[in-house]
Amino acid sequence: MKIFTKILTAVLSLAMLFSVVGFTACSNGELEAKIAELEAQIATQQTQILTQQEQIAELEQENEEMQADIAEQQQQIAQLEQEKQELEEEIEYLESQISENVVSGTFYSLEDAYNIGLLKVEDLNNIAYLHSNNIQNSDQLSDDISRSIRYNWAEIYNIENNANITLDDIEILKYFGTYNNCAVVMVDYKNIIITAQYIPITLTVGGVNFNFGHPRYAYRLRVFII
Repeated sequence: MKIFTKILTAVLSLAMLFSVVGFTACSNGELEAKIAELEAQIATQQTQILTQQEQIAELEQENEEMQADIAEQQQQIAQLEQEKQELEEEIEYLESQISENVVSGTFYSLEDAYNIGLLKVEDLNNIAYLHSNNIQNSDQLSDDISRSIRYNWAEIYNIENNANITLDDIEILKYFGTYNNCAVVMVDYKNIIITAQYIPITLTVGGVNFNFGHPRYAYRLRVFII
């Protein structure tokens, strides 16, 4: 009986030993698998980190290039502003020269007045509007200016036609306003004879069209320096 008991005890001990060893082996395998899984995740994250670092490096490079472009454009803007200022100064100087060279009592054609800077495009547009709609400027010429216009035009008429008329023979037919100290008028000899033949003519000044039914009507349109 004692021998049987000893044998049974020994068998039970071996069974317990095998049970413990098997459990331990199973737990180590799971841990190793978990470690391998974590290492794979670490490798994936490391790859992502490298990718992000490369993208950051590219963005920094692009940013440097953009900053360089911005700096270059700023230099170009500064240069253009300097050139603009120089051009404005040159225009101001030329305009002052025009003012010095313009003589009071002088007549100019519309084209000549525009070419030397006495009239601007906006002035031409206003004059063309009044002319095409047969409207006179709402303001009136003073008696002194009217007299000066008629006197000086009589002088021109006498020279061109070997005549001897006076300012009383000259008529200001229309007045289209004063621009930059320049009175724009239609002026002519009162007794001028114009053929009834319709001879249309168009003058284009500064891109603005002026239509007339006869060349003499175009000739009448004058710019007078006050």
